[in-house]
Amino acid sequence: MAGKGCTGVLLGKSNGHEIQQALGKPLEVVAVTNTDTNYSYSGGITIQVENGNKVSSLFTRPSFAGRTKKGIRLGDSKSKVRKAYGHPKGKPNEWQYKCIVFRFDYSERVKTIFVFPS
Repeated sequence: MAGKGCTGVLLGKSNGHEIQQALGKPLEVVAVTNTDTNYSYSGGITIQVENGNKVSSLFTRPSFAGRTKKGIRLGDSKSKVRKAYGHPKGKPNEWQYKCIVFRFDYSERVKTIFVFPS
């Protein structure tokens, strides 16, 4: 859910320990900066945690089979995203809405979904 998170993980509130309690052991844990760590899970989702104490964002990977609250999933067309979310801001291949960003592939299909806190 844009601005909120996903089942068991709240953006801006959950920490690394709470994520692992909700989703189990990650497939991979990668330090992306001195303070930020990405936790990747088998459901096709990666969760970024700042300073070990709060979820700053989450994003999908190709194996993600879920949907946004408005029904958008990986592989959906730009027209479906526009119908669900309205007129976008951003670049032609990266549409921005409040708390959610859709990146598109060369065929104008949703490639990645990023969710940020509100």
